[in-house]
Amino acid sequence: QEHSVRCESIAERTLDEYDIALEEAFANWERPENIDWDALKKQLQQTEREFNNIGPVNLAAIDELREVEAREQFLSQQLADLSAAAEKIQQIITDLDNTSRRLFTATYKEVRKNFQELFRMLFNGGKADMVLEKDAEDILEAGIEIIAQPPSKQPKSISLLSGGEKALTAIALIFAVYQTKPSPFCILDEVDAPLDESNTDVFSAMVRKFVGESQFIVITHNKRTMQYSDAVYGITHAEPGVSTKISVKFDEIEESKELLETAQGRGPFAS
Repeated sequence: QEHSVRCESIAERTLDEYDIALEEAFANWERPENIDWDALKKQLQQTEREFNNIGPVNLAAIDELREVEAREQFLSQQLADLSAAAEKIQQIITDLDNTSRRLFTATYKEVRKNFQELFRMLFNGGKADMVLEKDAEDILEAGIEIIAQPPSKQPKSISLLSGGEKALTAIALIFAVYQTKPSPFCILDEVDAPLDESNTDVFSAMVRKFVGESQFIVITHNKRTMQYSDAVYGITHAEPGVSTKISVKFDEIEESKELLETAQGRGPFAS
């Protein structure tokens, strides 16, 4: 009876701990020959220790595995999408760089040609050029060197030019860029300040040349520049702290002069 109770206890413990039914296992078990019980006990003890080190069975492990697999699949899809997007963006960047290089080269050639022509027109001769740096790996990052040689001068650097010559060179460069893509309005803020009277006339004549394409607003204190304008707008302080705008249109003045001269020619009884 005692052995029966112990056998039942061992069977229940084996079923609970190892999920093994001893009766079924014994029915399918064949006794091997020459069993080394000591080695078998040591192997069993080692297996029990390893099994105990695993810890309790996590019944939610299967559900957690499914969640991790779903998360892994989602992240893999996201990684594939990001890789495809990165490749597409890189292709777009390459296309933009190629387009930028093509447009820059075409614009540079046009601006260079305009700059050479305007420089000769402003200085009544001479030589000017725009040169790209040769050591630059990318044309989009290359610097531009301005070469300006007025008539009868051979400066090694643009810094050796006078203030008026520098101003005319800058004006030629500005209008060279402007010619490439004209705009409806152009504002010039005291660009004629360093110019003498003769150069002011040259500058003003050039501005008048472009009036047919754009409307120019020139901020200046030079009276010779004002003589070339169609209208003059000014700000005055009629009262302390109060600004008043005044304007004069020269075409209206000319019309008024003609009307006055006509009226004076008719005599005192003219209506």
